Amino acid sequence: MFNRFERLGIVPILLLVTFLALSCDKDDEQPVISIYGNYVVTVIETEGQYDFVNTGTVSSNLMKQVEDAQGYNFSANQLTIIAGSPDLVNMNLIEPGLLTTLPDNIPLIRYSNVAKTLNVDLEAGNKDFIILNSNAITEEIGRIEEMEMLNQFQIKVKVPQRIYDFNTKAWVNTIVSYTFNRLYV
Repeated sequence: MFNRFERLGIVPILLLVTFLALSCDKDDEQPVISIYGNYVVTVIETEGQYDFVNTGTVSSNLMKQVEDAQGYNFSANQLTIIAGSPDLVNMNLIEPGLLTTLPDNIPLIRYSNVAKTLNVDLEAGNKDFIILNSNAITEEIGRIEEMEMLNQFQIKVKVPQRIYDFNTKAWVNTIVSYTFNRLYV
């Protein structure tokens, strides 16, 4: 009797192994990566090192200095890519605003959100977005210079901006790089 159950038990196992072997087809196709959705800013750095908020700290980490000194909440600084022909990008960047000038000619600067809208195209197999138009106020300051997909979860945006450096007590033109991370994967 044991031999009969042993023979009946081996048949389903053989069928299962055969099914698994036939269903495991080698698939060479790469998964489709969707770039569309929301990204939040995680890094904001400048090309040079500056004191952005008059604390005596000189660094290229604009985001950290503004967070620490002004309590700025960067959760609203997002980038959204909407599918279309061409694709639409909405993003929030930060810009310094001169509120007033204090005694000894020291400016009082506050950073605030500035919305930018772009039409872009990302060619298959390419990591650089082609910027088709930019709704910037001026051509040289604030215009999105470069937008690059670092990987399927990160996008880097480079923008020339005018920043006040408290270390040198002068306005400087620099490139500000924003790194946005995908919110939902």
